[in-house]
Amino acid sequence: MFGILGYLESHTEYDKILTFSKLLQDKQTKLYSNLFCYIDDFLIRYYAFHGNKEMVAKSFEGFIENPEQDYDQYLIYFHYLMFYGYTDVLRKAITNNATIIDDSNDCMFEPECSLMTCELFLKLSDYYENEKFDRNGFKQFMTKNRPFKVDEIFIESFEKGFNSPLPEKAELVEILSKNVLEGLRLLEMLFVKYMYDKGFSTCFAKKIWDNIQALWCSKEGKKEKYVNFDKYFSISEASFGEQLEDIGSNYFGCNTKEVAATLWGSVFIYDFLKDVGLISANTHQDFLQLNNKAKSRFIVDNTGDLWIYDFVHTWTKPESIGEKEFEAEHSLFRKSYDLKHNDNEVFFMETEKELKELEEMGRMIIEANKEKAKAEKYSFYGYEDEDIEIYLGDDDDDESSDEFDDEDDDFDDDEYDDFDDEDEDEYDDFDDEDFDDDFDDDEDDYDDDEDDFDDDDED
Repeated sequence: MFGILGYLESHTEYDKILTFSKLLQDKQTKLYSNLFCYIDDFLIRYYAFHGNKEMVAKSFEGFIENPEQDYDQYLIYFHYLMFYGYTDVLRKAITNNATIIDDSNDCMFEPECSLMTCELFLKLSDYYENEKFDRNGFKQFMTKNRPFKVDEIFIESFEKGFNSPLPEKAELVEILSKNVLEGLRLLEMLFVKYMYDKGFSTCFAKKIWDNIQALWCSKEGKKEKYVNFDKYFSISEASFGEQLEDIGSNYFGCNTKEVAATLWGSVFIYDFLKDVGLISANTHQDFLQLNNKAKSRFIVDNTGDLWIYDFVHTWTKPESIGEKEFEAEHSLFRKSYDLKHNDNEVFFMETEKELKELEEMGRMIIEANKEKAKAEKYSFYGYEDEDIEIYLGDDDDDESSDEFDDEDDDFDDDEYDDFDDEDEDEYDDFDDEDFDDDFDDDEDDYDDDEDDFDDDDED
């Protein structure tokens, strides 16, 4: 079944997946209930991409009703809804599942941003909306049936972040110099408010802040006093890459949604640090440069799935990103929706306009694809030869781009078919005509009685 679903999605046969899903729900409810988390995950991604909030909420219902089915899959899509800003669904999930999920010993990885932590920061957004912070009420909220300690410094940071405008640089430096970790806590609250004012959920701001703060706090001597905060908030390309790899390796290596959220969300953090004067324009620009390089690699590695991460373009545009660049990148992501087989050749041909509009970022993407091609020993056209110079289109900075040498273009195409004949035969039953015939509403091939479904087949 998973092979069928994967085949249909890779061939962009989305309507057939919807038909198949509906068929299972209607005709084989027991089987569907056992597999819902691997079917509804597609439905969540599909309807979120199309902006259908009602169907997104409906598709997550199975997770809320049966969270124990797969805790890790639950958390992946809980956070995915967070990245899309579906706070109403998050609140319902928290009400029904917070204790079950956070207390479970079956999660492969302890969630850094648990459901209860998410609830805590959503409570803060309620105070923002009411424009009044209830200190005593907040203390009661933290302790009633929740595993939070009443930390006066934490509550003070909450209150100061709620009531105070952005402090002057001198004040922030003084606070951070006395105790860098307590200063970071205040910065976090100020950043959460900064993001809330831009239309983001408070729990989302908390999530990406934690992912980036881990880079600063991992530095040796983190408890010492710091004077040069421009240096303190600087990160290397290597450490940034390692952090993204750690995030992506959670949940059996399927956490690329959070990698995308961290990559695109971290720009807001460094815009914020620049706005409050804690980093220089040079440090800010250095981060944007290494961030763009990491984004380029992510795009090349996920050309056929970029539409899944298009939540980054439902966000408010960061101040440091130009309107033209933002819209070109948005178009780049959406074009992947119709890309079959993760075909990089087709992707780069169909996004030529967007890559040119992205200018430096576009050149980074092309360069990242060259590096990937060389590392994996394949060319842009699927041939394998270490001596081939890979040509990926015109480069404005290098008009003398190498062409394939005619003498080297001597390969057996049959040996390198994009889709193996044996694999193709395996799915012959799912060509358009056969699929439509099999699932035609007028056909009465399915027995409503589930008892007819053989136990061995179900297994």
